[in-house]
Amino acid sequence: MRPTLLVFAADDPTAKESASNTVRFFGDNADYLLVENPARFKSAEFSRTALGNWLRQRNTPTLRIPTVTAVTMNGWEALEDKLKRYLSLDEVCRQKDLHELSRYELQFLRNRFLVQFEDFAGHLLPDTSLIKNKVARCRETSQQKIDRFNDPLLATL
Repeated sequence: MRPTLLVFAADDPTAKESASNTVRFFGDNADYLLVENPARFKSAEFSRTALGNWLRQRNTPTLRIPTVTAVTMNGWEALEDKLKRYLSLDEVCRQKDLHELSRYELQFLRNRFLVQFEDFAGHLLPDTSLIKNKVARCRETSQQKIDRFNDPLLATL
């Protein structure tokens, strides 16, 4: 059995030290999943470290958490206060009392998580056949494919 460890890409010194200690201990005896949360932490400095380079060399997948606006988060909290209970991400996405744009934003967050976790399932599960419900993905139609060299809208007049 091989563990998969989460490494949070943050410029914060404590987070970088924790990640460094984890990689120093486990080294190549573990798989890693890099987590970037741009709403909470900057990670440009982290990516320029030797640790960031070490993870890139091993093709470490990166889970990027989409940013959610304060308006949406406040709406979620207000709805929980009104219902006097906590709501999971999936539950709040189905609440008609939440503003429609906030629901769309949270549905995007949920769907991005699902797609990314499904993409990284080989790192997280012993067998990817354990996934029973696959994420529905949009397929690119021939109309959506743009030939950038022959696009009439990009031609010089």
